[in-house]
Amino acid sequence: MVLRWIRLIAGWLIFGLAVVGGAWLWRGSSQPPPNVPNLVGLDFATAQSQLHDSGWVLDTVTVRQAGSTNNEVVRSTPPAGTPLVTGEKLQVAVSLGEELVVVPNLANTTLLTAQATLEAAGLALGELTFVIHEEVPHDVVLRSDLPVGVQAVEAGSAVDLLVSSGPTEHDHEH
Repeated sequence: MVLRWIRLIAGWLIFGLAVVGGAWLWRGSSQPPPNVPNLVGLDFATAQSQLHDSGWVLDTVTVRQAGSTNNEVVRSTPPAGTPLVTGEKLQVAVSLGEELVVVPNLANTTLLTAQATLEAAGLALGELTFVIHEEVPHDVVLRSDLPVGVQAVEAGSAVDLLVSSGPTEHDHEH
């Protein structure tokens, strides 16, 4: 009978220790997940370095955004401060630079009109190359001097122009 009581008490002690130990282990493993750090404004390589040991699945998308530079993180989904469990997806939008602006057709416009048109499009007047042209009057744009196949450039870019100096050379002070 005494042996039975000893076994019963020992069983209850083992059970109690198991419950307390399990609760302690559960409490230790139920830490809240870490929050997404603020990555906006960082260079993508720096952001990757910060996320290296996070355990999150990194999904990268590229965008163009006004006011951003190439390789700059412009947003994260979910945003900074959001708890994210290991294995969940963190999407990071990385900029390719400024938004692209279509270069307007400036051929056969006056230099003054071309400059105003560029400014209205968010572009700047670049270098001017004057060439003698027998049929096109002085200060009329012949064409934009863009690389072959380029039709759009980053906002704020300077656009070089090929301009007629007319049938004879003029003094060019613009």
